[in-house]
Amino acid sequence: MLAQVGDRIPNEMLAIIVHWLLFIIVIIGGVGAVGVQTVIVEKKVAKVYQENCWNVISVGIAVISLVMAVYFGDWIKVLVKLNLVALLLLVQAVYVGIRAYVKGCKRVRGYY
Repeated sequence: MLAQVGDRIPNEMLAIIVHWLLFIIVIIGGVGAVGVQTVIVEKKVAKVYQENCWNVISVGIAVISLVMAVYFGDWIKVLVKLNLVALLLLVQAVYVGIRAYVKGCKRVRGYY
């Protein structure tokens, strides 16, 4: 809609240039906003991961889930209609959530 502003210019060549220039500016602005949001979310996730899961157990869980996804990949695809990489990320997200919850419960009870 903003790119249609360029269509109102009487000079055809200038109208085309303005149209595409505005279109590119809007696209770059949208991609930039999504990029900034992605970086902010990634920093928050990294902070939670470092606080709750920065140890050998987490590496073991990651390796075990990767091995199971590779070895049982064909069987998993029959049961779950989800990309295996997305499934691995989902497993890791659930694991981090459980670890953060358990650590929070221990803090409340005075174990930390």
